[in-house]
Amino acid sequence: MSQPEVLSCLACRHRKVRCDRDKPKCGRCLKTKRDCSYPERKRVATDWRRPDTKALETSLSAAEGKLARRLAEKSRFEINNGVQNYNQQNECDNTPSILRKGYVIDSYSHHLLAENASIPRGLEYMSTASSSGPTYFDGRTLEEPLPPEKMQEELFKIYFDQIHACIPMISKLRFYATRRLGLNGGPLLALQYAMWSIAASVSPRHEKLCEAFLQRAKKYAQRMEVEEIGEPYITLYDVQTWCLIANIEAQRMHIARAWTSSGKCVRLVQLMGLHCVGRPMVYATRFVHAIEDSIELEERRRTFWAAYLCDRWTSALGGWPMAIQESGIGTDLPSSEAGFDSEHKEASISLAEAMAEGGASNIPSSFSGVVLATTILAREYAHIQKSAKFKHTHKGDDKAFWDTHREMDNALSNTLMYLPERFKTAPDLCDPNAVFVSIALQAATICLHRTAIDKAMSSHVYNNIVSHSWIRCISAAHAVTSIIRLVGYQDMSRMNPWAGFCLYLAALVYCHDLRSNQLPDRQHISNATLLLATMKVIGTTQPITEYFSVQLELEMDLVKRSPTWQQEIAQQKSSLEYHDPTDPTSGVQNSETQFQFWRSLSDEEREILSRKVLSPKPSEGILALNCNSFSFRNNP
Repeated sequence: MSQPEVLSCLACRHRKVRCDRDKPKCGRCLKTKRDCSYPERKRVATDWRRPDTKALETSLSAAEGKLARRLAEKSRFEINNGVQNYNQQNECDNTPSILRKGYVIDSYSHHLLAENASIPRGLEYMSTASSSGPTYFDGRTLEEPLPPEKMQEELFKIYFDQIHACIPMISKLRFYATRRLGLNGGPLLALQYAMWSIAASVSPRHEKLCEAFLQRAKKYAQRMEVEEIGEPYITLYDVQTWCLIANIEAQRMHIARAWTSSGKCVRLVQLMGLHCVGRPMVYATRFVHAIEDSIELEERRRTFWAAYLCDRWTSALGGWPMAIQESGIGTDLPSSEAGFDSEHKEASISLAEAMAEGGASNIPSSFSGVVLATTILAREYAHIQKSAKFKHTHKGDDKAFWDTHREMDNALSNTLMYLPERFKTAPDLCDPNAVFVSIALQAATICLHRTAIDKAMSSHVYNNIVSHSWIRCISAAHAVTSIIRLVGYQDMSRMNPWAGFCLYLAALVYCHDLRSNQLPDRQHISNATLLLATMKVIGTTQPITEYFSVQLELEMDLVKRSPTWQQEIAQQKSSLEYHDPTDPTSGVQNSETQFQFWRSLSDEEREILSRKVLSPKPSEGILALNCNSFSFRNNP
């Protein structure tokens, strides 16, 4: 019988060296003074073959089919139950007024009501749609059911009819196709809630649900960040969700929250490389797939520019730094709406080319025009910020200020000169961005020249600059008023959300002119009243415009309290005491006087000028730097 094979000692096997297999200690262990031990038997090789997976696959398939059938039955029950309750609430006359509007909300929204007192408690009774319990899709628990299908379709229609024209970044065809395919993952769910929230904000029927939908959108958007493992796979829906969230918060005057949300949106944009679409960067390919067609290319462009606009406006209104630098932008401007909808690839130009001399004539779309106008306003904001830091400079130390002023004035004049005709004469609000471009450029003129007036007066020099700049301000205010007279009879809820700021600047010009003039101009009173009335109409659906209208009412109250105005009123009152209004000669005598404007005011104008309001907390951004009242004795 053969002797059993002597195995290598454990120490040599561990070190993977040759062993002489001497006992009781091998030569290497004896030299190195290590413990030497030999294994008793050879290690048996483990069978690494996989177990039979067919049985597991069969049982898993059966379980998935059963789960899908149960989810389909539950979804049909919830939708039918929600629509039935929705219709019953619309027809019911004995329920509270809020219930008759057809809102459906659940226990999660009821939890929100306890935290947000702005939503009436009447919504707590609308929990019928949540009686069937939680639903599931895409492997994640949905803590509350979706709104009824009918309400979803209403809100989607409102979004694409009224909101999409101002923020045209979502491809309508692709979005509805994704919903029909049932790809209701977390990013799309968060985007839908954001769309419903901003649509509800402009709908009197659903406005009470705006805050609840907004909180859900943020919750699902944040959940996607927390649940990602390793490097995230970011979708365009994530960026669009945060962009809409920032816009909603800004419109509701939550400027700090809007700025942080827009910052998150900008970081996602940069992580995806949307700031250099068409010029791929190495780091961007790890997080997004390659562009497949012209629609996806254009949607990425538009999403970037929507984030850019949001960053500019929230930063300017709050007085905080901007996250996107113009020098790092490599994405071309958005192409036309027709090309975006028809999947036709169109050539475009860069922002630098549009800002060059004559470049404004080549902008491909109204959305590109909004980007151009907002860029000019943002540059002026940086110019205003810099001048505010060195406001009390000595004569001769402000050469850099006036050089920048002339450079920006030339760029603004060049843009106005070469702007396509369709933006100068926009007769309707079918394209609200076209109307906004004209208004925003005039507002930029007012911002720039009011800063020049303030600088010249603080330095006690350049009197000709004061006169010239004030004429430019008055002309720009007249241009804004003319545009509003053209579109004022239409549905103002379609107006761009930032138009209220531009109207406010134009109305301030009239108010300050009325305060500084020895004889107030009645036409300026009429124009200021028209702008205020327009802002009040827009403010019914956009709280940020309502804020500007309150500020304007305060300015008009200051106009009424000015010494020249009080003197006019006193003389008019004395005139009314000694003249019979029915006397035919009284009108002739009054028409010969220079104080007839007060009697010629309409009842609405008198009511507005006599109103006193409390001023809300002023914004720390461009309003605080540019919209403070100033006056000068000599009317230029």
